[in-house]
Amino acid sequence: MKSRSRHLPFPAWAALSLPLLALSACTGTEETAPDVRIALLTDGGRTLGYVTSTLGNTAPSALTGTQNLASANGRGVDLAPLNTGRNLALTLTDRIEQRDVNLASAAAFEALPFTPCLTQTAQNIGRDRLFTFSECNGVQQVALYRSDRTLIWWATLPTKPLPIPSSDTPPIRIAVVGDSGVVARPALTGGSEVMRIVPRTSGDPLQDRVAVVSDPIPTLSIRDLAPYGNDIYAATDTGVRPLLPTGVPDATNTPSSVTAFGTGRVDRLWYGLAGSKGLLAAWRDNFSSGNSTEPLRIWDVASAKPAVNTVAIAGLRDLAFDLNGQMYTLSANSLNRYDALLSLQQGYWYGTTLNSSLQDAIALTVLVP
Repeated sequence: MKSRSRHLPFPAWAALSLPLLALSACTGTEETAPDVRIALLTDGGRTLGYVTSTLGNTAPSALTGTQNLASANGRGVDLAPLNTGRNLALTLTDRIEQRDVNLASAAAFEALPFTPCLTQTAQNIGRDRLFTFSECNGVQQVALYRSDRTLIWWATLPTKPLPIPSSDTPPIRIAVVGDSGVVARPALTGGSEVMRIVPRTSGDPLQDRVAVVSDPIPTLSIRDLAPYGNDIYAATDTGVRPLLPTGVPDATNTPSSVTAFGTGRVDRLWYGLAGSKGLLAAWRDNFSSGNSTEPLRIWDVASAKPAVNTVAIAGLRDLAFDLNGQMYTLSANSLNRYDALLSLQQGYWYGTTLNSSLQDAIALTVLVP
């Protein structure tokens, strides 16, 4: 079987950055890059707030606009940008809400037809679909939303005994491309098993609200999933591998992602748009490796070049890029900013600490005021 190689399409939402990048050319003047807000879930998801990022300013920024999510909603579990980044989707344990750039004006997504215990939400590369995962008392269910807060479909996953968790048990991870989702979960016999969830096309609106779930397929351990273009990439113990149409990682070929990242273990994957450049970021969990830090590696998917080692990070929990070309990394206690585009060009990485007094931070997303 030949190695799989294909050109990935330029992300549709990359066009959102073009007015920003072309502004100075159109006006003939040097424009100042706008401030952005980094929305954060801290205190293990019990606090929502934001930190302001101003280019050129290296002074720490306070966590402002804070809200106590625990008092009414249990806790927050995930954040995702919506549309142009002027709104976000806040996943709580019992629902998903849309919030504006001030983290206010809450508007609930359509109610789920089951009792939710939401644990994570994944977003497609076009930012117009949100795929969420729920697990209550061993019952696992998923649902797909449009960015306008309407429910497309939901499904209950097959019930199977799960392994006793250990330090090396792969986590549950989800991803979405188009109107189809993928769930990877630990298999009882070791490694992971994957399921594809696709729309039912019976023509009956009521029946089509319940999606079709494939039988679980055993495969190698999947540590994380991330979309790019029309593909979903998996972080595995043998590198970053695209999923085949069956949903399992391509373990027999040497795809371009393996050429870029190598065949070592990867635990986390993120996709993002820095300026107009689509990037995949990969990281080996330093707790699993036993090292004090591990390098964050960045791959320009549209190029034929290998991934670049950037900064050495401990306890990386989340990552995002913005349209100014900046990269934001989140650990339990610290939020840092790097000029990704400039650093990729010049080969050195210097960071600015935006806040170093966070408590148990778990998620971030970028907003444009």
